[in-house]
Order: sequence, then C-alpha cells, then structure tokens
Amino acid sequence: MTVAERILAKQVLPTHLDSVTIRTRVAAEIREQAFFSAQMTLGSYLKDLQRLLAAYADGQMDASHVRIRARAKLDELGFSTVATGLQDPRSPARLNLILKTNEQMAAGMAQRDLGADPLLAKAFPAWELVSGGFRKVHRTDWPRRWQAAGDAVAWRGALKGKRMVALKTSPIWAALGQGAGGFKDTLGNPYPPFAFGSSYEWSELSILEAQDLGLVPKSDSALNKRDTHGHFATTEGEACTHGGGKTEDEKDEETTRQHQKVLAAIVKGFKGPCAKEDAIELLSKEFSIESKNGHFDFGLLALGHYRDGHRRLNADPMRLEELPYAVHLLKTADGYECAVGMNDERVYPDKNGKYPRGSRFKYTGKVGKRTFVVYPYCDTGKVTGWFFLKRRRDS
Repeated sequence: MTVAERILAKQVLPTHLDSVTIRTRVAAEIREQAFFSAQMTLGSYLKDLQRLLAAYADGQMDASHVRIRARAKLDELGFSTVATGLQDPRSPARLNLILKTNEQMAAGMAQRDLGADPLLAKAFPAWELVSGGFRKVHRTDWPRRWQAAGDAVAWRGALKGKRMVALKTSPIWAALGQGAGGFKDTLGNPYPPFAFGSSYEWSELSILEAQDLGLVPKSDSALNKRDTHGHFATTEGEACTHGGGKTEDEKDEETTRQHQKVLAAIVKGFKGPCAKEDAIELLSKEFSIESKNGHFDFGLLALGHYRDGHRRLNADPMRLEELPYAVHLLKTADGYECAVGMNDERVYPDKNGKYPRGSRFKYTGKVGKRTFVVYPYCDTGKVTGWFFLKRRRDS
C-alpha cells in the first residue's frame, strides 16, 4: 500500500480536541485509523484535505496548490477564526505541518509493517533513530527524550548511550511517541514521526550489528536456526527441502548443507525463483561470484535495499525471490552501462582505473521476454538491487 493509499484508507474524524488531549484520550488504534486535525470539526473540509494530502503524497500536486485549495475550501464553508500561527487552519505553517506529518506518518506505518515481516525481522531485528533531513538548526532534546523513554521501560530491548538503537519489539518506541519524560509535542505513534516537526526516521540494523551492540545474543542468532520450510528447484530439477523430525544440531547441520546446495545451484547459473527465506538466509551469510566482468558481492547491503519498499524506487521485498536471476545476469552479461544514483549519467574511471565512490553499474538482460536489471556499485562490486522492468517498458 502506497503512502497516498494509506492516507485515503483512514476514516475522517472531526474533533474539537487539541493535539495533546487527542494523544492522551484517544486510543492509539483509533488514531492510526482516523484522519483528523486538532480542533477541526468541519468534516467536509477534512475529507477535501485528505484527498489533497493523498494527491500531494502521490506527486500529483505540489504543496502550494494544496495550501491554496485548502484555504479555498475553508472560505467556501465560511470558516473564521481569531487564532494565529499554528492554531490557524489557514496559515502556511499549519498546512505545511499537516502535509509533512501525514506523509511521514503514513510512511512510518508502512516501514513498521514491512519491518515486522517475520523473515526480514530475523535479518534486521533493530531500528536506529537517525536524522532524516537537513536542518539549519537541529533539535538538541533527542538524547533527553531517548533517556526518558528508556528509563520508562527499564531499557527493555534498547541501547543506553549516544546511539538511539532498540529492537523492533522494544516498548521504547511507544514510550517515545507517548512523550515519556513530559514532552507535550509527541504524536502518540510507536513509529516515526514521534513528534510534530521532527525529521527523525528509522534506519534498520542487521542481525550482525545488533549482536555487536549486545541487543541480540550471538548464540541465539535467528540466522543460525530455521523454523520454516523453504524450497528451491536446482539446475537438475531436484526439489530442495529442509529436514524435519531431527535435533536442533542435526537440523542446523542439514540446513548448512542445504544452503550450500542452494547456493551452488544459484552460482552455477540456475534461472528460476527461489524461496524468499532461502534468499534472506543466503544474503545474510553473504557470498560472492566471479564473472567475466569482475567480482560481485551479495550480502546484507542487497538485503537492506529490499527492507523498505516505499522509500526506494522499484524496491519490493518479494524481489528477493529473484536472486537467482541477478546472479545469472551478472555471470553472463556481456556489458554494462554506468549510472550514478538513480540517474543514467555516464561516469568514467580516473587515471588509476578507479570509479567514483557510490557510482553504479547497470546490467540489463532478457529473461524470456522480460527485461531484468541489476545494480552493483562500480567501486566495490557490492550488489544493491535488481528488478524486472514493467512489461510496457520492455518493448
């Protein structure tokens, strides 16, 4: 579900309550499913505003047109107020805050839901709260907010210190949103944004990082155990299955052999989808391939690029199942185009044959009648993502 779809899916809720009262008196489940604005009782205005925000989130309308249309609707309804600044529904400051907050909340909900996927949560069990944008003056109270929220939940699943890191299941996220420590500008969300006007957002941490920080015991690594039954068709057409009815040690040994077999099939050049759990397991353990065009590394970086589909162009968790296609293309492709970021700008190596850091190769090839694309970094060979082009673009 896109950000625009999430906004439109909410039920319009007129209210005379202010933001602090809403947070303290309205249940979180209702707030998440409702579309409202503090002290706005005009339901028809809220419906129009909801559609405008969805159009803005979908890129169909810019912020200035949203403000113009919103003010015109208030005029049409004969709305008047003596309030100023953020208290005035007509003010640019209030409308800009509504635009940013609703878009961030919908994106935060999507990130939370995707991050809770059982398979991805094993590989990325923690969030880190980081600044998501440039600001001339940064807030200085986040360490205090983090300390207060951590104290409120006895630091369950959360890290003490300068980095704001906690397990996805930690109650510290709810405490942040509820304003632990007496903060009055919070939104009540257990996901970003936690406060009005905040640019802070989540960045996922891998199982290896979580272990290094002590949030996940190394002996209990979810990646060392399997509780699902994946499948993979090898180049010989033999079905790969995971053993059952055995001890944990036997299962782990069986799983290791199984994934060696799966990896061997992929690297050998099998051209077919794998089970998502197999892709996650293999990328989490990391592996490399050699081809006529160089050395390519598959690992947590590639897995990370599918953790957050609403924020990355063409990113989709289901594309993990297309890992064998990516390996096959890199092993067999005759050439590549150079790209920088998401733009197809050609780049060239320097006199030492080194490419600019962060520039990318773009490998394109046919799988049946469909066009497949893989992106690795030019300077490191680390693969960052892959996808099939939409059919209308294949022609």
